[in-house]
Amino acid sequence: MRQGTASIFRIQSFAIDFTFLSLILMALGCAEMEINDPPVKEPVSQVFTVSYEKVWRAVQLATRRFPLKINVYDAGVLETDYIKGDKLFSDPNNTKPPAGVRYKIIVHAIKGTIDNQNRIKVIVQKQAKSQSDFFTGYRPIDSNGLEEKTILYRISRYADL
Repeated sequence: MRQGTASIFRIQSFAIDFTFLSLILMALGCAEMEINDPPVKEPVSQVFTVSYEKVWRAVQLATRRFPLKINVYDAGVLETDYIKGDKLFSDPNNTKPPAGVRYKIIVHAIKGTIDNQNRIKVIVQKQAKSQSDFFTGYRPIDSNGLEEKTILYRISRYADL
């Protein structure tokens, strides 16, 4: 009888150890990785000291190759229609343009004064979306900021003319 009791004790000990290890593995294995939001990126902007009319004309010249959807001088808002296909900005680092990508450019020109001098702050934003296949909808993707900086550079060049 002693041998039967010892084997039952070993089986119970093994069962307890197995249960304990299983619980630990399930707790560690089912733990979800913490999801971090992408860092908030400030939109690309620059402050100009020339007249509002000159800055707005520079904005129009810098975005003239894009199809315009909204162009409101008084509100200082210029928005392009969705850009896709062969009109996409080609990043020098990527040799193949991504498929299913479309985006629009939004430019805000904000009037203000600093030390009793007129200033115009121009903000350029790019809202890009990607569609992997026909059945899934578009999902937003982050911009690398290169095209926004290029447009802002062109605005500054045209404003200096």
